[in-house]
Amino acid sequence: MKGKFLFVLVSFFLIAAWTVSYAEISVSALKKASKGQQLYADNCIGCHGDKGLGTGSAPNICNVKQNEFMKAVRDGKGSMPSFKPDLSKSDIKKIVSYIKAINKVKKMISEKANYSATLDGIFDTSCASCHPESFRKQAKATLDAKIKKSLAK
Repeated sequence: MKGKFLFVLVSFFLIAAWTVSYAEISVSALKKASKGQQLYADNCIGCHGDKGLGTGSAPNICNVKQNEFMKAVRDGKGSMPSFKPDLSKSDIKKIVSYIKAINKVKKMISEKANYSATLDGIFDTSCASCHPESFRKQAKATLDAKIKKSLAK
């Protein structure tokens, strides 16, 4: 359930961010990220954790370059076995897209001006049609708390 919430939240946030031009991410990248989340959950989460930060002997994979990641997953690295028989090149790219999506959200949070504008964009595209302008501050605070809580777990 926690993973599903994070996926919905990340997808919603990225779509809204993309809409207001603060995240340079294409629609096809969003689709890959959503497909990559399930592949990541099925194949990676046990060792690398739900955000790719690593657990125990498995390293943090958040900042690994795509070609290094592809090679490690395909051929294995250290104690990690090869996933070549289980994952296609396309599947591995989808996992990379998912990890990049999580990192993009984290980066946007650290860039407060863009993050605030993105929260405004989410309100404008998803809330303003039903809620009055006076609700904006409360909605942004609620969304901000949910995003940060889901990323902290």
